[in-house]
Amino acid sequence: MTDMTDAQAQDAMKRAIQIDALADAELAEADKMGQQISVAAPGSAPILEAEADVWVVRANAYTQSALAELMRTRGIDIANQSKLSKLAATDSTSSNGVINGVLTNR
Repeated sequence: MTDMTDAQAQDAMKRAIQIDALADAELAEADKMGQQISVAAPGSAPILEAEADVWVVRANAYTQSALAELMRTRGIDIANQSKLSKLAATDSTSSNGVINGVLTNR
């Protein structure tokens, strides 16, 4: 349980760093497109629009990737909480058995 959680946490951190870098690249590209638009010649709008559409698709893909990573991380967290609940129930059952044994032998 611990190894799986540690591995997932490391993977999530790596993915977060990648997504941050991609977000920075998107912002830089948006600035670049803004500058291109301000000096664009008439008739070049379709080309600039196509570039923007490509970046929108990339942004959506990055968002989906981040969401999938978040869901995997949350799934592991839920599994860990479930395991802890099962361990607590087992301990409670063991404690009840010990208490019943002590009370019965009196």
